[in-house]
Order: sequence, then structure tokens, then C-alpha cells
Amino acid sequence: MGKERLFLIAKWLCDVALSLNRRLRTNASSLIEWLRPALTPAIEWLRFAALPLIKALTISSIILINPLGLKTTSQNQSEMLILDATASNFEADSKVATVILIDDYTIEKHGYSYPIGYRALSRILKTITYYNPKSVFIDIFQHYEHTPNLDNWLTQLEISSKEFPIFIGSDPDFDTEKRLNNEDSLRNKINKNTTLSPIIWRGLSKNYPLFITPDTKKEITPTASMLMYKYYCETHTCSINPNIEEYKFYDPMIVRWNNTIHEDQSKFISTKCKPRNNSFFKALDRHFTYGFRTSEEISEKRDVCSPILTILADSLLEQGALDNPALKNALKDKFIFIGYKLSGSSDVVISPVHDELPGVFFHAMSFINLVTMGDNYWKKSKPIDGYAFSYIDLYQNTLYFLALFLSFYMKNKVNNFRKIHIGKKFTTIYLLILATTIYLILSKKTGPLDWIAFTGVFFLCLSSFITPAIYTIKNRTSKRK
Repeated sequence: MGKERLFLIAKWLCDVALSLNRRLRTNASSLIEWLRPALTPAIEWLRFAALPLIKALTISSIILINPLGLKTTSQNQSEMLILDATASNFEADSKVATVILIDDYTIEKHGYSYPIGYRALSRILKTITYYNPKSVFIDIFQHYEHTPNLDNWLTQLEISSKEFPIFIGSDPDFDTEKRLNNEDSLRNKINKNTTLSPIIWRGLSKNYPLFITPDTKKEITPTASMLMYKYYCETHTCSINPNIEEYKFYDPMIVRWNNTIHEDQSKFISTKCKPRNNSFFKALDRHFTYGFRTSEEISEKRDVCSPILTILADSLLEQGALDNPALKNALKDKFIFIGYKLSGSSDVVISPVHDELPGVFFHAMSFINLVTMGDNYWKKSKPIDGYAFSYIDLYQNTLYFLALFLSFYMKNKVNNFRKIHIGKKFTTIYLLILATTIYLILSKKTGPLDWIAFTGVFFLCLSSFITPAIYTIKNRTSKRK
């Protein structure tokens, strides 16, 4: 009796389950039939969008991940091209600064050796002081006493520092607090009458950081050109004063270069200087044809003379230097930058307009960029938490992803339906992406974006629009008939 009851209960449960299954299947079928008109476009969209989505995501991820440094190379070449092409339009206030170079000719003529002795440095600084500059930056490391007559140099630093501030090159990791407090240390003696100005930092070799955080200090420290600019804003009117709103200058600088030549340059260097009228296409020709040119032909395409009035140190050491009208015009009320120009020296900077220049020009041009543009200088976005990409890179890659996805999606539709027209939605979205990217490329806030990658993605997307565009034209023509 118990077994029969259990059997009946089991049979009843099976009947209930089968009934519920039939009802669920019937309801599900009805629901699907009811939702089919709404789901069909979504299913069709996913069918044709899945592969384009994967392709676009893969390409944009590869660009962001930057395997083998291809993106870095592309970005560097793009920056060089844009900086070269815009040199003629960069109205830099170069006349505020003058560069003095201690070159091979000066050392050989006066019988000096490298590093140049303290007596010679004293004579150079004495002549500069005579003409009353605004300030002087010395791009020379002086870590240890290397020649006699150190007292002459320290005395001249003391005398000159009473007339104007003197900034001198510093390695923050070398100039520790212990060393600077040591009375017997040369750095302590020099620091008494000068401002130690960092000219060595980690990374960002192409860009100029206006502030760094040395390992020895663990606090934000202004670098050489920023220290000069801070003083400039104390004696001149600046739209944004870094002494008040320092944070606006924390992003590293993409140093812009100009190709103008100072009217008095020929009075100090005999090289014939002719400014070149740069344009985007001329810069494109120079940068994209290097593999087909000799080194002589490449040199002919470059500007020979520096973008800032440059004086060889010999002019300050020769007799009559204290009675030279040309020197007076070049030094009086100017911000002076002193550095070496020696054959085989590693202290050089690559200018997209002039090619190789002595390293002191990097500091001088950074200072001129600040004087000319203030906090609107071309900024290089900082990497995110130590990664190799920034927020601008993420935004740029998002634009690439959207543009690539739309292009691959349209191409997929064309391959399956053999015809498709370009609708207003596609056109609007694509134009918005293109306009946003062009705005970022031309924006002074972010600096030049990757023109090479952008051009490659743009033409790849454009090629996907050719067939749909033909169909669209045909459809409109047939409708008119």
C-alpha cells in the first residue's frame, strides 16, 4: 500500500512537471514571437558588429600597449615633424635671452684646457657683470676643485651676485644636505652666492620638466629654466605667476623651437645665417626622405644658426671687451645662459629645426617658451601611476577604437549585403571623432599628438567608406531620376 501511494505521488509530480514544461515552452515561444521585431535588429547588429568590435579593440590595444616601442618611435617622429613645421609661426620672445658658448676655438686660442679654469671663468663673468644683465645661468658642473685660483672665482661670484642673481647647474642627487652643509665642500662655497639649479633628472629626455622630485629631497623642486622664469616674473608682468600658482606648471614641457635669427648675430659669429620659411610640407619632405639623402644634403636642409643670439666666449675675453657696443646691446638687461660647445661632447640637445645644439640651448629655449606662452606652453601629459601611457593616450586610443569600429562595421555590412548607404548617424559620429582628434592635435594644452598613427588610422577608416559612398551616390542619383 505504501509503495502504490509513492508511485501515485511520483506520477502526479511528473504530470505536473510536464504540464509546467509545456506551459513554459508555449509562453517562451509567445514571448519570443512578441519580442522578435525588437530583438531582430539587435541580433543582426551583434552578428555584424562582433568581428569589427574585436578587430578595432585589438588594433587600439596594440597601439596603447606599444610593443617593441613602435608607438614611441611614431610619437617622437610626429612631434619632430610638427615642431619643425610650426617653427616659422612660433613668435618666440628670443630677445630676452643671450647664450654664451665656451667653444673649442676659445679654449685653443687662449691656451686653456677642459674644464676651463677658474681665472678664465672669472674674466667671463666680470665682463658680463660690467654690462648689467638681468640674471645669469651657468650650465657647468663644478663638483670639485679642479684648477688653481678658486678664490678668484668665488670672489667674482660674490661681487656679481650683488648685482643680479646667479643660477648654476646642479645634480640634486649629488648636492645632498650633508654636502651643502660641509664648509670644506666646493658646493657649499659656491652655493653661498648662487642658486643651485637642477639640470639633471630621470626620464623625459625629450621633454623639459619644470619641476622634479629628487630622491634626496622627496619634495617638488623647480628646475633651471623655471627658476629663471620665477625670477623673471618678479621683475616683469606675467599673466600667470609661477610664484603664486605653481601647480599650473607641473606638467613637463614639449620645447618649441623657432627659426628666426637675431639681427646682431653676424657681429659675433661669421657664419652666414639665412632663416628658412618652414611649412608642413617642407618639414614632411625633410623628415620622410632622410633614407634617400646623404648627410651633406640633410645638413643643407637644416638651419645653421641658433634661434637665440649666441656669443662665443672669446668675445668676452679679448681686449676691448669692456668697450664694445655690440656686447652692450647683447648683454644689458638680458637673461644670460653660459655653456660649453665642444667637439665630441655628449651634452647636446636635438632640435627638430637645427638638429644638434649644445645642451645649454635646451634650458634657454625652455625659458623662452615660458616667457612667450606662460602656462600655455605645450604640455606633455604625465604617465598614469608610472605606466607608459597617460590620460591623453587613453582618450586618443578611444577615438581610434570608435573610428576603426565604425569603419570595420560598415565594411562587414557591405561584404554581406553587397550594398549599404552612408546614413546621417554614421557621418555625424565619424565627423565628430575626426573633429575631436584634430582639435587635440592642434591644442596647445596637450602638445602635438601622434600624427603618424592618426594619419594611418584615418586613411584606414577612409578606405572603408569608399564603397558605401559609391552606393550612396548611386542611390541618390537613381532616386532623382
